[in-house]
Amino acid sequence: MNNVRKSCVTAVITLLVSTLATAAWAATPQISVGTLHTIALKSDGTLWAWGENSYGQLGDGTRVQKIVPVQIGADPDWTQISSGGNHTLALMSDGSLWAWGSNTFGEIGDGSSGSNAFKTTPTRIGSDTDWTQISAGGQHSIALKSDGSLWAWGYNYWGQLGDGTNGNYTDKLTPTPIGSDTDWVRISAGVGYTLALKSNGTLWAWGLNSYGQLGDGTNVNKNIPVRIGTDTDWARIAPGHFHTLALKSDGSLWAWGNNAAGQLGDGTNVDKNTPVRIGTDTNWTRITAGGNHYSIALKNDGSLWAWGHNLYGQLGDGTNIWRNTPFHIGIDTDWSRIEASGAWSTLALKNDGSLWAWGDNRYGTLGDGTTIDKYMPQEIIFHLDFDTDGDSVSDGFDACPQAMPIRIAGKTDHWQGLQWVYDNPPLASGDTIRVQSSFADGPLVFDRALAVTLRGGFDCDFTTNSGAPTVIESLTISSASYAVTIDSISIE
Repeated sequence: MNNVRKSCVTAVITLLVSTLATAAWAATPQISVGTLHTIALKSDGTLWAWGENSYGQLGDGTRVQKIVPVQIGADPDWTQISSGGNHTLALMSDGSLWAWGSNTFGEIGDGSSGSNAFKTTPTRIGSDTDWTQISAGGQHSIALKSDGSLWAWGYNYWGQLGDGTNGNYTDKLTPTPIGSDTDWVRISAGVGYTLALKSNGTLWAWGLNSYGQLGDGTNVNKNIPVRIGTDTDWARIAPGHFHTLALKSDGSLWAWGNNAAGQLGDGTNVDKNTPVRIGTDTNWTRITAGGNHYSIALKNDGSLWAWGHNLYGQLGDGTNIWRNTPFHIGIDTDWSRIEASGAWSTLALKNDGSLWAWGDNRYGTLGDGTTIDKYMPQEIIFHLDFDTDGDSVSDGFDACPQAMPIRIAGKTDHWQGLQWVYDNPPLASGDTIRVQSSFADGPLVFDRALAVTLRGGFDCDFTTNSGAPTVIESLTISSASYAVTIDSISIE
């Protein structure tokens, strides 16, 4: 290595990179938020995670909090994800079931339990390959198989597994069949309770019912699936902490359970123990019940709506004002998917695949590289790290006192958004990526030679390394060459 003092440094690194192996299918992009952690599935089938990680719920092999998205393993064939309180479930394209994170009550499903039984990497559960749907609750897990059968495991104090038992010592440490019915089509696990739909459009619920969140007209817990009403047109369900949202096939919105923060959206703060229709609109398409007393929904015009608790800005309206009726958030009409968390964080996807987040960010749950709460939707950029020695500073700038902006330059050499640099604009041979800080945003997947330029622009020590930088995430280097230009130097 050679250490020099400089006023301006330009290091040009030509990288010949190869396209990562891609699956023969395209995954549906998904996001799932647990109590304080977030899991994301990209269209290329890769798995990403960020946020709180005390129990290994991110799956990256550590118990260290992450405030930016990190890729979990290298497998490109994940198809479904679900984040629970402090654990995570996922399915692969072969129908296999995987889990990681907290396992205090057997919510992982591998036959073990206890405060030290957590898993920090994805762990396969059993050998079956016919799993089709998963839902991670507060401390329990629910799943469906291809034959329409219902399975559950984990914490069961309130009867949330639905096997007819409840109380101490009734937890299940491996997937357990619930009843003999084979017509279940949709499941969703909340905090201490479970909702499910059958193929005939009927709604069923069981578990904790202290606020009427089951919707059966009582406040009594149930340890077996109980039919809710007589309607046969239920289409979507979303349990939260103590309240429930649902959509019918006509696009109408319904809510019940705890309403202390106005999270039901009926204009009151009174609990309801049967489904109550919210407004008269019939164009609702997606719903999510925030774990801590708020609700988020989308309409068929792509507009975003929110109501309930808003102390941390989780509604996204730029305030911390609580609202007891659906409130229109912004003017955008390109929202495609929403996900609220077990705490007070909200994440959403737009039609272009971009990821947005807002609300509580104390543990990096939003993934924006900070721990500062956000009161309005903010785009989340995935990062590609050019650091090889683990000091969180891009190679060649280890002694520099500050980070600088990132510039992506194509043939038109213009500034642009960074979230999908490999798609917009398309890159061609001879295009240049100019990296001016410790991060280059991506993911970057190229099938041609590209020039990467690292610029200094301020006075600091510059160290040239003899080898190529190791690029983490989805950029694979097969060869590299250096061309370094240093202006106005004095050797010390």
